[in-house]
Amino acid sequence: MPTLVVMNLQKIALLIGLSVASVLGSGAFSTADAILTTYNITNGVFSNGGTLNGSFKSDGSVYQDINLNVTRGSTTGLLTDFTYTSVNSVLSGVSKSGFKLEYKILERGFNRAIILKFQSDLPLSAGSSTTLTRSSTPFIGAPSNEEASDDQASNYRGITSGGIVTAVPWETDVLPLVGATIAFGAGAVAKRKIAQAKSKNLNFEPVKSECVSNVG
Repeated sequence: MPTLVVMNLQKIALLIGLSVASVLGSGAFSTADAILTTYNITNGVFSNGGTLNGSFKSDGSVYQDINLNVTRGSTTGLLTDFTYTSVNSVLSGVSKSGFKLEYKILERGFNRAIILKFQSDLPLSAGSSTTLTRSSTPFIGAPSNEEASDDQASNYRGITSGGIVTAVPWETDVLPLVGATIAFGAGAVAKRKIAQAKSKNLNFEPVKSECVSNVG
């Protein structure tokens, strides 16, 4: 194998090693609460047959990038299909045991909120899970539930089954970063090779001219 190819492969291997080392150094594998972990919520079923699925990021007390999709189920009231996000809703009631996300339309006096409570502390190991608290009779302030109200009516429903909360494997979040680092490093190596080639050409030209003048 040509020496240049071997050197390039060695540099790429070094870049991969540095990328992984930076991930390790940043705490991607750490169990410290300071690290934000992505969680998926799957197969949550409300008392009226509606469903809950989604995701969020948390370190056990801070919650970010929330995206929760709910379907209406058999109720024909205010609890229609909807997606709660960190953009359209306000986060409140935050603790290690859960959080509340509220969506409001002030001019209509409309308020809709979903409350998620965890059976145990959020797991930090990839692939590990806990579940949402459940109830057979939905009511405000205890198990995981959803509520909606306006000036004329109100509806409530609780989680009765499912609601698995699973920590996403670190590769899901980190591999794009590693790939971007490798691509950047490979580009830097190629750029340096081109610069070196140009530099050699520039150094060669004066020598060539000098040799011609000496012959004369």
